[in-house]
Amino acid sequence: MDNEIEKQLIEESKTNPQSFERLYIKYYEQILKFVYKRVESLDDTKRYYIHRFYKSIK
Repeated sequence: MDNEIEKQLIEESKTNPQSFERLYIKYYEQILKFVYKRVESLDDTKRYYIHRFYKSIK
């Protein structure tokens, strides 16, 4: 995904959940790994990630 398409998806995701879903799918694994390295608990990582995801779509 190039930067222009990604910027467009970010803007669209503010009003279109399908655009947000594409970004979520693209970055899910990277973000999960990043958080896991810091908390070292898969359960805590998933809870944190779900919480942050929920806040981002509100």
